[in-house]
Amino acid sequence: MMYWYPRIKDLGIPTPDTILIPVQLDFDEICILVDGGKSDKVTKIYGQVKQAANKIGFPIFLRGSESANKHDWVRSCFVQNENQISSAMQNLAEFSAMVDISFDCLAVRKFLDLDFKFKAFNGMPVAAERRYFVKNKKVQCWHPYWPETSIKNPTSKDWLAELRELQTPGEGEVELLTWDAELIGETLGGYWSVDFCRHKNGTWYVTDMALGEQSYHWTTCRHAPAVQKAQYPNPLVDGNEPPEEEDYFDDNDFMIE
Repeated sequence: MMYWYPRIKDLGIPTPDTILIPVQLDFDEICILVDGGKSDKVTKIYGQVKQAANKIGFPIFLRGSESANKHDWVRSCFVQNENQISSAMQNLAEFSAMVDISFDCLAVRKFLDLDFKFKAFNGMPVAAERRYFVKNKKVQCWHPYWPETSIKNPTSKDWLAELRELQTPGEGEVELLTWDAELIGETLGGYWSVDFCRHKNGTWYVTDMALGEQSYHWTTCRHAPAVQKAQYPNPLVDGNEPPEEEDYFDDNDFMIE
């Protein structure tokens, strides 16, 4: 996040207000943080997060450089007051260490009131979210963010119908998000996944990015690597293929999948 966010934040594409705080901790200091201990560096980072959170205003969305551990929601990224900052920092540091990803910054972000129908996992709102893959400045494919088979502990008995409603593109949506994704691709070059979330007011925000080679495709996508197709289940509860959709452009650079 320390790489891509500063490069896209002034493109005119909506992103949440964000304050990035570098985390320069060695392994021993990460262990101190995870165990709830104190050191000069950990105390300094806590103070910076607290200051940033008060500037942006609670509640905040707190994440590490590569993950927010959203599935743990109330114990990880959703921070409602100062008293929850320390435990959220511990959670994010521990999760990053367990899955062996970078923890070189903390991002204090304005909490977005997203367009959601129900909650799942550990109280996380399941919202209208999309993932676009952009390669060599052109959109390669896109998918709804949440595979149906990934949903656990939904709060609604009608969650599947509600999720499918959220997953259905609205009028002009694909064209808008394609434009935004390709502007990002032109700015950064290379191969990226770009995640979008829809606010309850209808605005689409870019909330996350990652290297395309390291990002999850729906396994029904022809661009999904073989290792992902072998590792992950069909994204649809009924095991069917998603309906084919027509290309939005005359050439073959952009396929809706």
